[in-house]
Amino acid sequence: DMHGNVWEWCGDIYDLYSYINRSKKGEVVVDPSGPKESPKGVPIVAKDGVKHVQRGGGYGLSHARQLRSAARSSQPEKVRCRNGGFRVVMRTLQFPKAKPEAKPKPKPTLEDTKPALTKAGYTIYAKWPFDAKEAARRQQETAKALGIPVEKTITLPHDVAMTFVLIPAGEFVMGSPKTELKRNDDETQHRVRITTPYYLGKFEFLQGAWITGRMQGGKFAKNRSYQLDWKRPVEQASWKDAAITLLHLNRRGLGLFTLPTEAEWEFACRAGTTTPFSFGETISVDQANYDGNSTYGEGKRGVSRMKTVQGGELPANAFGLHEMHGNVWEWCYDFYDKDFYTTGPKVDPIGPKTGTHHVARGGAFAIFGVETLRSAARQAYPTERRGRCVGFRIVLRTLKPAAKPKPEVKE
Repeated sequence: DMHGNVWEWCGDIYDLYSYINRSKKGEVVVDPSGPKESPKGVPIVAKDGVKHVQRGGGYGLSHARQLRSAARSSQPEKVRCRNGGFRVVMRTLQFPKAKPEAKPKPKPTLEDTKPALTKAGYTIYAKWPFDAKEAARRQQETAKALGIPVEKTITLPHDVAMTFVLIPAGEFVMGSPKTELKRNDDETQHRVRITTPYYLGKFEFLQGAWITGRMQGGKFAKNRSYQLDWKRPVEQASWKDAAITLLHLNRRGLGLFTLPTEAEWEFACRAGTTTPFSFGETISVDQANYDGNSTYGEGKRGVSRMKTVQGGELPANAFGLHEMHGNVWEWCYDFYDKDFYTTGPKVDPIGPKTGTHHVARGGAFAIFGVETLRSAARQAYPTERRGRCVGFRIVLRTLKPAAKPKPEVKE
């Protein structure tokens, strides 16, 4: 498709005479890149703006001469058309120099990476389980060691706030015991260590942040959610939608945002507990948003809201995170693998590198089977799946903002 299909933009500014004026007769031109400024008497800037070179021709052309290898065309840089596209260059050609073969270092395990103070000064806590008082103490101690707040708020356009809660580094038992009611066989219990603190969204990703965080050209982003309310979580969001949203946020220069890994999500959800839910052995509609006609264990039936609730409407767990159970399914970064709990690493685990389904956690408002709201429950959804019950929660990896450069002092 070098000839025809779509006109392909080149990096060069168009100049009718650049082929002649940029070299003397018979001289080899080295790495030409078009004129940087207008040659004397030959204007580059037309009435409608700077023009750039296009090459190759398009599918709508009636003359094959425009598809020739040497044929040149030009358009103002802001022009869009049905025949216009581009092809990209990858300029990174360097490869690592060959190094003498060395024995690969074994991956760290829980046995050979004992809990200790890291170089950054914070603690990787080993004691598990722990209560709400200890959860708060760890958050405060880690925040003090790093010189950051336990709770951090970032403001988007139109004064939309994204609030994050600090989750300390530590070990916990991921998965569920075989005695846990209605557990699945992909929840094998294993001890996991998370070595770096992170900020996790206090609420699920809300519609206000979706609309303003993805703004382009001063226009609000399209909101597919059924329950339209800036304070409710976004729904109808595929894993790819979440990834695109994170791309928009990261371009704003406010910090590095990602989805949580499965391990990070479950560690934050449990907040020191070993019970099926962060609230205990059972759960109620006063603690989570789900179909209240369903029960778990000795739980009692309740009302069914059959819609999402606003962020923070229901009680928080010991880390201060709201709606970790129910409301909307929350995408995790990991691809799904049924056996990953038994075969994956135990230090900072991340799912397999490839797959067709990603992990979703936490359950949703329309869930009848309350067992899917458990802290250990895992769900696999196709990466492009959207649904009324599917949203996400995000991680802020940037713990401290970059230091601002000191202003120059003129003598």
